[in-house]
Amino acid sequence: ATNAFLVGGLEPASQREAYTTAIATASALIAEAAQNQPADGAALGGQFEVNTYTTSGQRYPAVAADSAGNFVVVWDSFGSAGTDRSSFSIQAQRFAANDAALGAQFQVNTYTTAAQRYPSVAVDGAGRFVVVWQSYGQDGSHYSVRGQRFSAAGAPAGFEFQVNSFTTGPQRDPSVAMNDAGDFVVAWQSESSSGPDADAYSVQLQRFRADGSPDGGESQVNSWTTGHQGSAGVAADGQGNFLVVWDSSGSSGTDADSASIQAQRYDALFRDGFESSDTTRWSASVP
Repeated sequence: ATNAFLVGGLEPASQREAYTTAIATASALIAEAAQNQPADGAALGGQFEVNTYTTSGQRYPAVAADSAGNFVVVWDSFGSAGTDRSSFSIQAQRFAANDAALGAQFQVNTYTTAAQRYPSVAVDGAGRFVVVWQSYGQDGSHYSVRGQRFSAAGAPAGFEFQVNSFTTGPQRDPSVAMNDAGDFVVAWQSESSSGPDADAYSVQLQRFRADGSPDGGESQVNSWTTGHQGSAGVAADGQGNFLVVWDSSGSSGTDADSASIQAQRYDALFRDGFESSDTTRWSASVP
């Protein structure tokens, strides 16, 4: 017996030719991938400089990559080749997966008075990205958290926006995460809170839809409210389940000696998947 099979409706002779061609093409691609694949942990090329504006200090970088390996780096810069010559600005540079720069370094922030610092960046499955940072004096009370969305080509999507709704005292050190559909969540530390934590700093979060509109209101992350809760970080998976981590003065757990690391998990940003036609979370029966 023969193990013949039909490819695309071709007759046996053409079928064998198509099969042979397909195998040869696949083998070549696999060989090329293997040749370009380094050993685990091996450097890919040499060290390279990200910033092209070199006057004074460029500090506090953050980076995010899409599924194809393209990436964007953000940082704060004292001075700028753009419109922000007032103290620190937020700068960015896009790169292809082979480290080639995509376009030129560009300024992220449009509000240019005083200091814009400590950025964070997240990228979705299509390469769209969002940058968040802290801005001095913009909400009328010390630091506020600001954001700007961008297309996969690096063009601004909409306008710079304010993340925090509670504006008393400083809101600072933001972190952002994004799911594959472009929905994102921002976490930061806030002096006091509109929630139950009025003791020193608390950790706050705000969810956003892919179009930049808020999904609900600002909410407090930490349930342990004694002392300082800050230095928040956030990460999300492709569906939008996310995790917030932070450092805490003391703990409701076993670590009561100075600072501890705390975490809180959350369900997906959009649980039902209706907006993205993703029915993987839907039940097959009506409760």
